[in-house]
Amino acid sequence: MFSVRALRLALLVSCVSAPSLTTQAPPSQRGDPYRLVLGTWELNVAKSLNPPKSQTRTYEMSGSNLKYTDHYVDTDGKETVVVWSGRYDGKDYPIIGSPAFDAQATTASDEYRATYAVKRAGKVVGRGTRVVSPDGKVMTIRGKFTTPEGQDVNFLGVFDKR
Repeated sequence: MFSVRALRLALLVSCVSAPSLTTQAPPSQRGDPYRLVLGTWELNVAKSLNPPKSQTRTYEMSGSNLKYTDHYVDTDGKETVVVWSGRYDGKDYPIIGSPAFDAQATTASDEYRATYAVKRAGKVVGRGTRVVSPDGKVMTIRGKFTTPEGQDVNFLGVFDKR
């Protein structure tokens, strides 16, 4: 049985990012849904809802896939590492290290905004969005999921680019 806090953290670390439509990239950079998220992001605990004690997310390219690695410490001091590697093609890709989810499917509407569904045993248990600010300095992850006990959980994670 998972605690609600553990599930919130697991969903937060399994989320993807997304941007707003207010700023356009130069023509040479348009259309690359991964470029804005590449690098390291630090969770702004004060601006987040039900955050862990700390969280760092690093995005990098792994072949033709985008890979993110989350390092987080929950409020009890337990450290967890979660890894996802995939594409924004709507297909399921495995999540490794999450206590609550085993796959994620992601699509991107543009280089600022992506939507995702997280799954457990093939069933969608959560959905959300990831948005990167027009200046590329803030990433906001929002979502909602259902715990194995049937409780609906909403979350918000605000990350600052390092």
